[in-house]
Amino acid sequence: MTGKQDILAVLEALYLRAVAELADSEDIEEVQRAKAVLLEALGSNDHSAEQRWTDFWCSYPRKAAKPKAERAFKRLSKRDQLAILDHLPKRRWPKDKQYIMIPTTFLNQRRWEDEDQETTVTVQDDIF
Repeated sequence: MTGKQDILAVLEALYLRAVAELADSEDIEEVQRAKAVLLEALGSNDHSAEQRWTDFWCSYPRKAAKPKAERAFKRLSKRDQLAILDHLPKRRWPKDKQYIMIPTTFLNQRRWEDEDQETTVTVQDDIF
């Protein structure tokens, strides 16, 4: 390896470690900001397939069935993977994680393409 390749390898390793540490963060915006800074340090906005998977797994709010989710994610085109990564920080998730679909369902049903529904609350008048 050349000196530049060594530096890039170290930066990539630091990036993956930092993203894994941020995975426990509840603040998705914090994760996205840190990701952008680290990618800029890497000098590339083009993620490898492994980086895209790591970004997805760290950003998705419910952690379940990781091996199946990884296979489902890696079967998708790069364009779809990038669309998902763009979609996740914008999506409104239920506060109770039991109501968040597992990642495999999200991927297999292409739920990032769903129209974002406004949550409406109906107020009923009390009748006495």
